[in-house]
Amino acid sequence: FGQDEKTYAGGEFTFQKDVGRIGRRETDFGWWSSSQWDVLKFTGIRQWKFVNGDRFNAYGGVGLGAGYVMFPFAENDFFASALVNFGVDYTFGFPIQIALDWRPEWTIINNFGTELGYEFGVALRFGF
Repeated sequence: FGQDEKTYAGGEFTFQKDVGRIGRRETDFGWWSSSQWDVLKFTGIRQWKFVNGDRFNAYGGVGLGAGYVMFPFAENDFFASALVNFGVDYTFGFPIQIALDWRPEWTIINNFGTELGYEFGVALRFGF
């Protein structure tokens, strides 16, 4: 879910891979939609775990995103963004994880509506 000049919602497919003891890499492919546009987007994030428990983690990170915005009555365009990411996750005794996530993003190439946007996410992930 996000908030910039217009409210929007969407979803992502996410892949996370641990990197070292306290970090991980996250790769996302997502789709967002509002009444005025649709977006396809690829995001890469490097995260560090501030709390690194057996089941509970708190993390933060930085990343880059690139995507394609589609307007119904205007010219479509590519864009790029820089972002920070903060969140918490909990892994149950079986391979299911639930997470809450906040991601402020700054559009750095082809500003299509706002330079700063906020995304909030709730995730349910299967671990393997």
